[in-house]
Amino acid sequence: MKRQFSIRLLLLAALFVACALWLLMPFRPSARFTPVGFVKSSPPNNGKAFRVTVTNDGSSSVWYTGNDTNITSFTAIQLDKTGNGGRITPNAEAIGWVELHPGASVALDVPIVTGMGIETATLSTELSDWRGRVALISSDALSP
Repeated sequence: MKRQFSIRLLLLAALFVACALWLLMPFRPSARFTPVGFVKSSPPNNGKAFRVTVTNDGSSSVWYTGNDTNITSFTAIQLDKTGNGGRITPNAEAIGWVELHPGASVALDVPIVTGMGIETATLSTELSDWRGRVALISSDALSP
């Protein structure tokens, strides 16, 4: 007697394979950096900062390190018109992972190195997905 596969078993196998592939997909966040302008920086810098918003353009939530209003863990490479500059990595302690819903934005305040005549800044920060996978996202050169 021949044993036949049922449609139910076929659909269950297809669902299992689809879930396994979805869980194994690499994390590629879709985020956008938008320059906002200058703001007064809080301690310890007490100077000027260049504010940039990071917007989650993806279809699912991502997490960033910081608090409800700011990303606190990032790297900024600032260059003047001759191409000289420096790297800024804030010493702020990571407060924790905060959820950023699809379409929502969060601020990233970059301290300005005084006396350098900064022309551009390139920013990088880490985002995480619900699986705990972390990806580094970077901006194009932004002009303060």
